[in-house]
Amino acid sequence: VETEKELISQGKPTEAWASLEGKIKLLKEEGNKCLKNGSVQLAAYYYDKAIKYCSVIFMNYPHRALGFIKDHQKLLSMNGGHSVQWTDLLKMLISTRLNLSMTMLKEELCDPEGACTQASLALRELQPFCIHEGVVMTGRNMQKARGGEPVETFLEAKELQVKAFFRRGSAKFKAGEYSIAMRNFEQCLSAKKEIHPDAKPDKVVVHRIEESRRLMKIKKKRRRKKFKLAFDNIHDGKDDNDDDMNRQSTS
Repeated sequence: VETEKELISQGKPTEAWASLEGKIKLLKEEGNKCLKNGSVQLAAYYYDKAIKYCSVIFMNYPHRALGFIKDHQKLLSMNGGHSVQWTDLLKMLISTRLNLSMTMLKEELCDPEGACTQASLALRELQPFCIHEGVVMTGRNMQKARGGEPVETFLEAKELQVKAFFRRGSAKFKAGEYSIAMRNFEQCLSAKKEIHPDAKPDKVVVHRIEESRRLMKIKKKRRRKKFKLAFDNIHDGKDDNDDDMNRQSTS
């Protein structure tokens, strides 16, 4: 049985791997150009296509994986479907998800559910690298700690985690789920503080938290008012029925 360490050492990029990585990079760059030019739907198309190409490598196929990624597939199986190597390709996949998430929140698409899904997938892919500095969490349940990881891995992963929490918070905010949005924005600030302890909280995130809290209160107030109105209508109906019964008994 091959160990994780042996598989990592064997998993050197092949020509086919490099070709696939190059294709994904071109698709992402094309998406960036389209987004910059205001072609939101076309940008989403290219980002989505880049992610689909990434799935060839990062999906945990149970049988007959392609030869040039078989070692990577074995690693995914050993680690509960998580990639535990901080590679350029994994970073590209995560950043593309976050770009697609941002694109889905724009008015032309207005798909908060899709934006939330992409941000959540990015957070899952970042999970092994965001627990402790110098450590990657491995194993089927992410309970083993593999040391010796460069500090840069943790810093880069946390920066992406900050963006992912903000994207998911923004998606929940747009969907009117203000309590969940507020929690994600708070996690965004906490993640940022882990790598920049002396930095001031981001004003945009703080404003989103305040807005989420304000709108959540309004939503609760409306819900209570709606419930009271419904209860009053039921009570009034009961009184009318009682009056009808009293009239019948006296007639």
